[in-house]
Amino acid sequence: MTAITTGTKLANGALVLETKLIGNEVFVLAYRGDDYTPFVTWMVDKDKYAFYGHYFPTLSEATKDFDIRY
Repeated sequence: MTAITTGTKLANGALVLETKLIGNEVFVLAYRGDDYTPFVTWMVDKDKYAFYGHYFPTLSEATKDFDIRY
């Protein structure tokens, strides 16, 4: 398994901006390039597949969610 770090490209093509490990779970703040909600926080598995997303129109909103998520 390759570590998921800043700059990692996920299986869905999103670019990881920040990561954090909580217990055995990896959470990321990522940029996905969508016009309406380009920023997202996700839980990510060992194969770089993302799930349980929270989607945001601004980096500021996504960062706030990332900071308080779990």
